[in-house]
Amino acid sequence: MATVDQIYKALMTAAPAAFGTAWKDAQGFVPAELHKLAVQLESIADNVAKFELDPSQGYPPATGKVLLKMQKRATENVLIAVTALTLIALEDTINAVLKAAKGVLSGAVAALL
Repeated sequence: MATVDQIYKALMTAAPAAFGTAWKDAQGFVPAELHKLAVQLESIADNVAKFELDPSQGYPPATGKVLLKMQKRATENVLIAVTALTLIALEDTINAVLKAAKGVLSGAVAALL
């Protein structure tokens, strides 16, 4: 299972390229937001893995997918508030950053991304 630090490193590695020219405006805010996102991704992965081992523990992948979508929207909303990016541009950016987390997450959670 990936750690918060591994997930965060993957997200931060992808962030400058994903943000492109907006990186200079976003780089002051992005690390904290991506760290929060990494914490939530690790929690979702842990709970889905628990469920897969024992359905009385954690939660199913469908719940993980909903929670991931909620976390993604929360991150987008914060970054929209502090940058000049539009919702569409930021959604594409967050998707690109999240794609980087696939490499460190495994199984069902990686499939959610």
